[in-house]
Amino acid sequence: MMIVKSLDEFMTKCKNIKTISFASKYYRGQTDSTWDVQSSLSRFIIDNRIETNPIEVQKELLRMFDKKVVENNLVLKSFNNVVTSHYESSWHTLSQAQHIGIPTSLIDFTFDETFALRFALGRTEIEKDAAVYIYSLENGIEPICSSNCNLIDPYSTDRSYLVNINYKWDIIEYSGEKNRWIQKGLFLLQNYMRLATPINKGSHILHRFNKIIIPIEYKEKIRKELEIKHFPRTGFNNAEMYTQCEQLAKIVEEIRKNFLRSSY
Repeated sequence: MMIVKSLDEFMTKCKNIKTISFASKYYRGQTDSTWDVQSSLSRFIIDNRIETNPIEVQKELLRMFDKKVVENNLVLKSFNNVVTSHYESSWHTLSQAQHIGIPTSLIDFTFDETFALRFALGRTEIEKDAAVYIYSLENGIEPICSSNCNLIDPYSTDRSYLVNINYKWDIIEYSGEKNRWIQKGLFLLQNYMRLATPINKGSHILHRFNKIIIPIEYKEKIRKELEIKHFPRTGFNNAEMYTQCEQLAKIVEEIRKNFLRSSY
């Protein structure tokens, strides 16, 4: 764990984290440094003490998502016009659900440390130390690995994957996909069978995680430095960071409540 007091110090720490040849680094910013790295599905199941198989929980939540959101044309309808392989539609449905707040097994990461820091510092109402996690990937070695997601069923896999869903230029105008493209984002699909263990605490990959703490007393200073140096045109525009829609927020809350009222 490292502590930084300036933007330059943060960038230097990120640069100096060692990786082996051809390894990549991925970043995740969190507004509270005490939070673990886990999917919203993981939190949903644990917080509500749900004992049903996590894969079935995910499928039912996405069935409700399809019925309430996709069928009413509130997001693009499964990208049917651009699907080129048998699992691509499933990944895009899962991605859309993640963007609007449906509990999913996906965890947001980014290739860009400045966007991770922007997420960590974006919510000024949270008066806590912030944190940026850095995950170092060793291709072919780690259980979490880059993969062609179109060959993997995201609703039934028993492994974790770090996946970058291919962009289709005729659909990135959908706000969720456009935001992910702007943010240089990708997803970590959390292993359904390991949802009880946060990714940053899994013994099999713990040695690949680094954590940088931004103390509360330096957050505003670093926030201003970041905005001036890296985001002078957009500033901290939340519309570029989050999918915001009051109608969708109400539907998401309704889906959560309806799920919990069911036999699950």
